[in-house]
Amino acid sequence: GVALPDITALTPEAVTPIRGHVVDVSGTIVTVSVGSADGVKKDMVFVVHRGEKYLGDLKIEVVNANQAAGRPVGAAFVPRMGDQVADVHGMQASRG
Repeated sequence: GVALPDITALTPEAVTPIRGHVVDVSGTIVTVSVGSADGVKKDMVFVVHRGEKYLGDLKIEVVNANQAAGRPVGAAFVPRMGDQVADVHGMQASRG
């Protein structure tokens, strides 16, 4: 991407695309298999998908070295263990 002057990203951006999967769902808290060691930061937004089906977005609230946890934002959806996650900017980059 090209940096634009006077533009601030709404979510922290990863240097490289971050991809992982859902490892636990407890009520509205969703834990994913990637953490600060992978470049995850608080307030990042991840796209949650099951195969090719988009489920919704997940905003990260807590980050540990190897896992992170957050809550679904926007449209309500029910993630399951094994659903795939990717940071928003990484998904956009992979689509060209």
